Amino acid sequence: MMQNKDDMLILGLTGGIGSGKTAVLTILKEEYDAYIIEADRLAHELMNPGRTVYQGIVDAFGTEILMDTDIDTSAPAEGNAATDNGQSTVNRSIDRKKLGDIVFHNKDKLALLNSISHPLVKEEILRRIEEQKNAEKKLFVIEAALLIQDGYKSICDKMCYVYADLDVRISRLCEYRGFTRERAQAVIDSQEPEAFYLEACDYKIDNSGSLENTKKDLKHILDECRI
Repeated sequence: MMQNKDDMLILGLTGGIGSGKTAVLTILKEEYDAYIIEADRLAHELMNPGRTVYQGIVDAFGTEILMDTDIDTSAPAEGNAATDNGQSTVNRSIDRKKLGDIVFHNKDKLALLNSISHPLVKEEILRRIEEQKNAEKKLFVIEAALLIQDGYKSICDKMCYVYADLDVRISRLCEYRGFTRERAQAVIDSQEPEAFYLEACDYKIDNSGSLENTKKDLKHILDECRI
């Protein structure tokens, strides 16, 4: 369905590691004034003390996943989380390395973490969608590696798959993340194949070549959607 020019378009953006999703997001923000949500970054934000995901994770995994020192040494306000060894848990950040060590090799623990964080991240995204509609924003972009798996298709008007050739992805991972070629290949192999994304998405953005070619793909998509 073609987007009404007065409506806000909600665009889902996904793709495998090394495909260059960040570059596409930069174009969308700078050239189309898009409001950008990166789901992973938002999840980390909501894990901060006082945010919605924080207490659920602490309740599920215990205070041993918290940093050893308070980020705020002021006295806790009445009604804050219970103390642990005299320290207010509400002021202690989640140590993501400790949490990662717990869930990395344990699928049940990872599923538990996702069951806590994903619904609350989605709830916050829906809140921001309404906020931006009221502000008359024209383009709202949700980026997530697991956009399809986490059920965002029902939220998005259109879904875009950011593609890059295998050799390009491996080169990017080696150059920008310090991966060996073997590690890059292993991580790519652990993710969904291209056919999975093509089946679920409305558009494919080829990000293998120049930035200008990527911009042309984006312009074609957004012209079709009247943005």
